[in-house]
Amino acid sequence: MKSVKVPLKELNNTRKKLMEKQLMNMDYKIKTQDDYGFIPINTPDFKCDYEIVDVELEAMKRYPKNISELLKYDLTSKEIEDLKTSFDIIGDIVIVEIPENLEEKKSKIGKATLEFTKRKSVYMKKSAIHGTIRIRDLELIAGENNPVTIHKEHGTRLKLNVEEVYFSPRLATERKRVSDSVKENENILDMLVRGKICSSKREAREMVSAGAISINGNKEINLDKVITENDLIEGKVLLLKKGKKNYFLGTK
Repeated sequence: MKSVKVPLKELNNTRKKLMEKQLMNMDYKIKTQDDYGFIPINTPDFKCDYEIVDVELEAMKRYPKNISELLKYDLTSKEIEDLKTSFDIIGDIVIVEIPENLEEKKSKIGKATLEFTKRKSVYMKKSAIHGTIRIRDLELIAGENNPVTIHKEHGTRLKLNVEEVYFSPRLATERKRVSDSVKENENILDMLVRGKICSSKREAREMVSAGAISINGNKEINLDKVITENDLIEGKVLLLKKGKKNYFLGTK
């Protein structure tokens, strides 16, 4: 690689001047050896007060700025415009939305997403949110077929199955609000209403009476139940479940 051989004390100033004139080759790293530095240049006809030499230089590692950049050889410009490049990351799983006209290229999109995010699995949304437990159908398009993951937020670790529970990382602030609503020595009905897990005290009473509320995996049917420190896992965390698959995390 053609490079300018510069004394180390002049290396930084020379580098800046070459960059300003767009003469430095940004695809290679500057090399230092003994008392000299070697700055790669992008023109063989460059003339200066320093010696121009051929040396072996290490190439710069280039990382894609977005998924679209990884797909530029697999999708047309129009298809890249149609592609929704936003996605949700839940633990080591990525959930993407692919337009119907691009579903035939879902494998390539999945692999590009996997490479860009450095996660283990990529699932594609196959339906809108549906049913009383508010889940959506998903399809694996790249990586490991394991929908169970551990998601970290606000200093907590949540283990969940993305195929069995609706979970959006965009609701982290809302979950934090619910978790902050846990108060020691509070009646369970009051906590469910204040945390907006139930819309009213009547609904809370009905859910508890029907055995539809669980605390740390155990059904709670006592309407007079009072939340105490003994209910908190390691004195810090309370795991609530409403119905079959709606989970809420509370912290002291």
